Formats: sequence, C-alpha cells, structure tokens
Amino acid sequence: MHGLSRYRIMATLLFGLLLGLTTQTLASTERAPATADHTKFDALKGPFNSAPEVTAACLTCHTEAGEQVRATTHWTWLYNHPETGQQLGKSKVINSFCGMVVTNEARCTSCHVGYGWEDMSQPPPIAENAVDCLVCHDTTGEYWKFPTLAGFPTDTPREWPKGSGTLVLPPDLAKVARNVGASDRENCGSCHFYGGGADGVKHGDLDSSLVNPSHELDVHMASDGLNFSCSDCHTSWGHNVAGSRYQVNAKDTLGIDIPGHTDLGRASCESCHGSEPKLPHSGLRPRWCRHQNVVGLVHRRQTGFDPFTGAHQPGEGQPGRWQIPYLAIQGDAWQTALRHRLRNPVSHPRVR
Repeated sequence: MHGLSRYRIMATLLFGLLLGLTTQTLASTERAPATADHTKFDALKGPFNSAPEVTAACLTCHTEAGEQVRATTHWTWLYNHPETGQQLGKSKVINSFCGMVVTNEARCTSCHVGYGWEDMSQPPPIAENAVDCLVCHDTTGEYWKFPTLAGFPTDTPREWPKGSGTLVLPPDLAKVARNVGASDRENCGSCHFYGGGADGVKHGDLDSSLVNPSHELDVHMASDGLNFSCSDCHTSWGHNVAGSRYQVNAKDTLGIDIPGHTDLGRASCESCHGSEPKLPHSGLRPRWCRHQNVVGLVHRRQTGFDPFTGAHQPGEGQPGRWQIPYLAIQGDAWQTALRHRLRNPVSHPRVR
C-alpha cells in the first residue's frame, strides 16, 4: 500500500511538471528580447550609398560573420553528398522546374545571400562586404533584392514587373540597418516562398501563407500557438543552417534535442517529441493517442506497416485488398547535374 501511494505521489508530481512545462511553452510565443539596440550604433547611422557599405558596417562588430557565411551552402551553392559522392548544389544540378542557374545568373542570384555573383563558372565574390546581412536580418519588411540585379537591391526607381508601370523604389538602407534582428519567417520566405519567381510556384508546401499561418494550417508556426520561426527547427551553427534537400533526414535517432545531446538540427518529430512519446500519467495522453491512432491507421492502410508498433499487417507490407503500394525511399537519390550522362532508370535504379 505504501509503495502504491508513493507511486501515485510521483505520478502526480510528474503530471504537474509536464502540465507546467506545457503551459509555459504555449505562453512563450514572444521572442526573447535582443541584447543590443542597433539604433544606437554610430556605424549604422548612414548614409549608405550601397548595400555592401551596410555589410562593411556590420562587420566592424560581427568580425567573423562574413567568413562564416562564405563557408555555408547558402553562399557556395555546393553540397558534397557523402553517400553518392556527387557534388551537388544549386550551381550544379538541373532543376526540374527552373532549368538551371547557368545563363540565368542575374535572376537566380537574387536569392543568393550575397551581392554580384554574375557567372556560375566562377566562385562567388570573395570580398567580405559581398555578403548580404540584410536579407536574413531585416525586420522592417522594406528590404528587397531586385529580381534581375544579381542579389543587389535597386539603387534607383525601376519598373517591375516590366510593362506594369509599377516602380520599385530603393530601400532606405540606413533605416533597415538600424532595425536588424534575428531571422524570422519573413526573411526565410523572401526566397523560399517565392522560388520560381512567384508565391508558392516552385515549392508546393512553402508560400506566404506561412508568414502568419492559422492553427489549422500549421500547428507549430501559428501565431496563436507555438509561434515557431523556421530557425526553431532549422537551427544554425556559425551561420550554417541545418537541413538539406539533397540528403533528407526523415528520422532523428538521437531523440529529444537538448544541450549535450544534439545533432544541431531538429529535423523530425523525434527531435522534440522523443522516440517514444507515450505519456501514461499526463493530460497529454488523450491527444497523443488520437494522433497515434490516425497516423497509424493511415500508415497501415497504405503500406501494411504500423510505425508505432513496428508490426506488419498480413502480407508483411505487400499490397493487399486496401493497401496502396509505395516505393520505399530511404532518403538518398541520384541527382542529375550538368555534364552528367543520363542513366537508364531501369538498369541503374538510384532511388533507395
């Protein structure tokens, strides 16, 4: 009896802890306050004649930032795939939607985190002030890289789109520089939401609706919910942002991402919810059970495999009366790049 009472006390304490953490998490939708007021920095008062002048001012304090950025895939547009041995990246691969960056540099590099990369046969510019700090750190919403200027914002009124009669005015660089801050959804979305030249054109799951999504659209990024930004999951280390379209990480084997136990990226459900998110003594159990039942049912009906128990339906995953056959993909695929000889997909199956 004494042991049972002690168990109940422990269960009650655990429930209270989980409930407190949940309440605190749901209430903490505001970002942490900045540790610096950039309006007070003399170097950012301007005037600035060009965007690279702003970068030069930023580097007077953030001395290592330029070198860090130039070592990232956002700068090099290169990725060395550890499994296939291919050198991939935006500057190398043939894109099924946009074709290729080569010969389209001035347009495509409007989404490069730098200024003036006009020739893909050459590396990106080497000047420190060629890095674009503002595209990732502007908080005014007034900074925009002009579509055909190889990453530069316009420095004179220009018509865009052509023939529209609408003029795009130069940004107030001093104002933008004095109002920099942590990257948010708008910063990432300025490129990733508008890939292919328009809103939601290239990536079907990324568009401007994610700037302020409803709870029904995105439970994690909803402003009335957890209010996540992209960087809450796509964490960074020395400006290198976690995540890769060329080597997709669909499962986190480390479990919950905590200090001392992390791969510096939260790429899957397990990264936050753990490998076995079963909470038998908490108020979260009913919601988790409903989620588990729905997701498990979908997986079982489509593949014959229960992702939560590891069990197979009769037929061991083979298509049955109500099962849909799926191609098993483990996350790696052969990418077609410039100067690659096309392979016969039947005799050289590369998707696995």
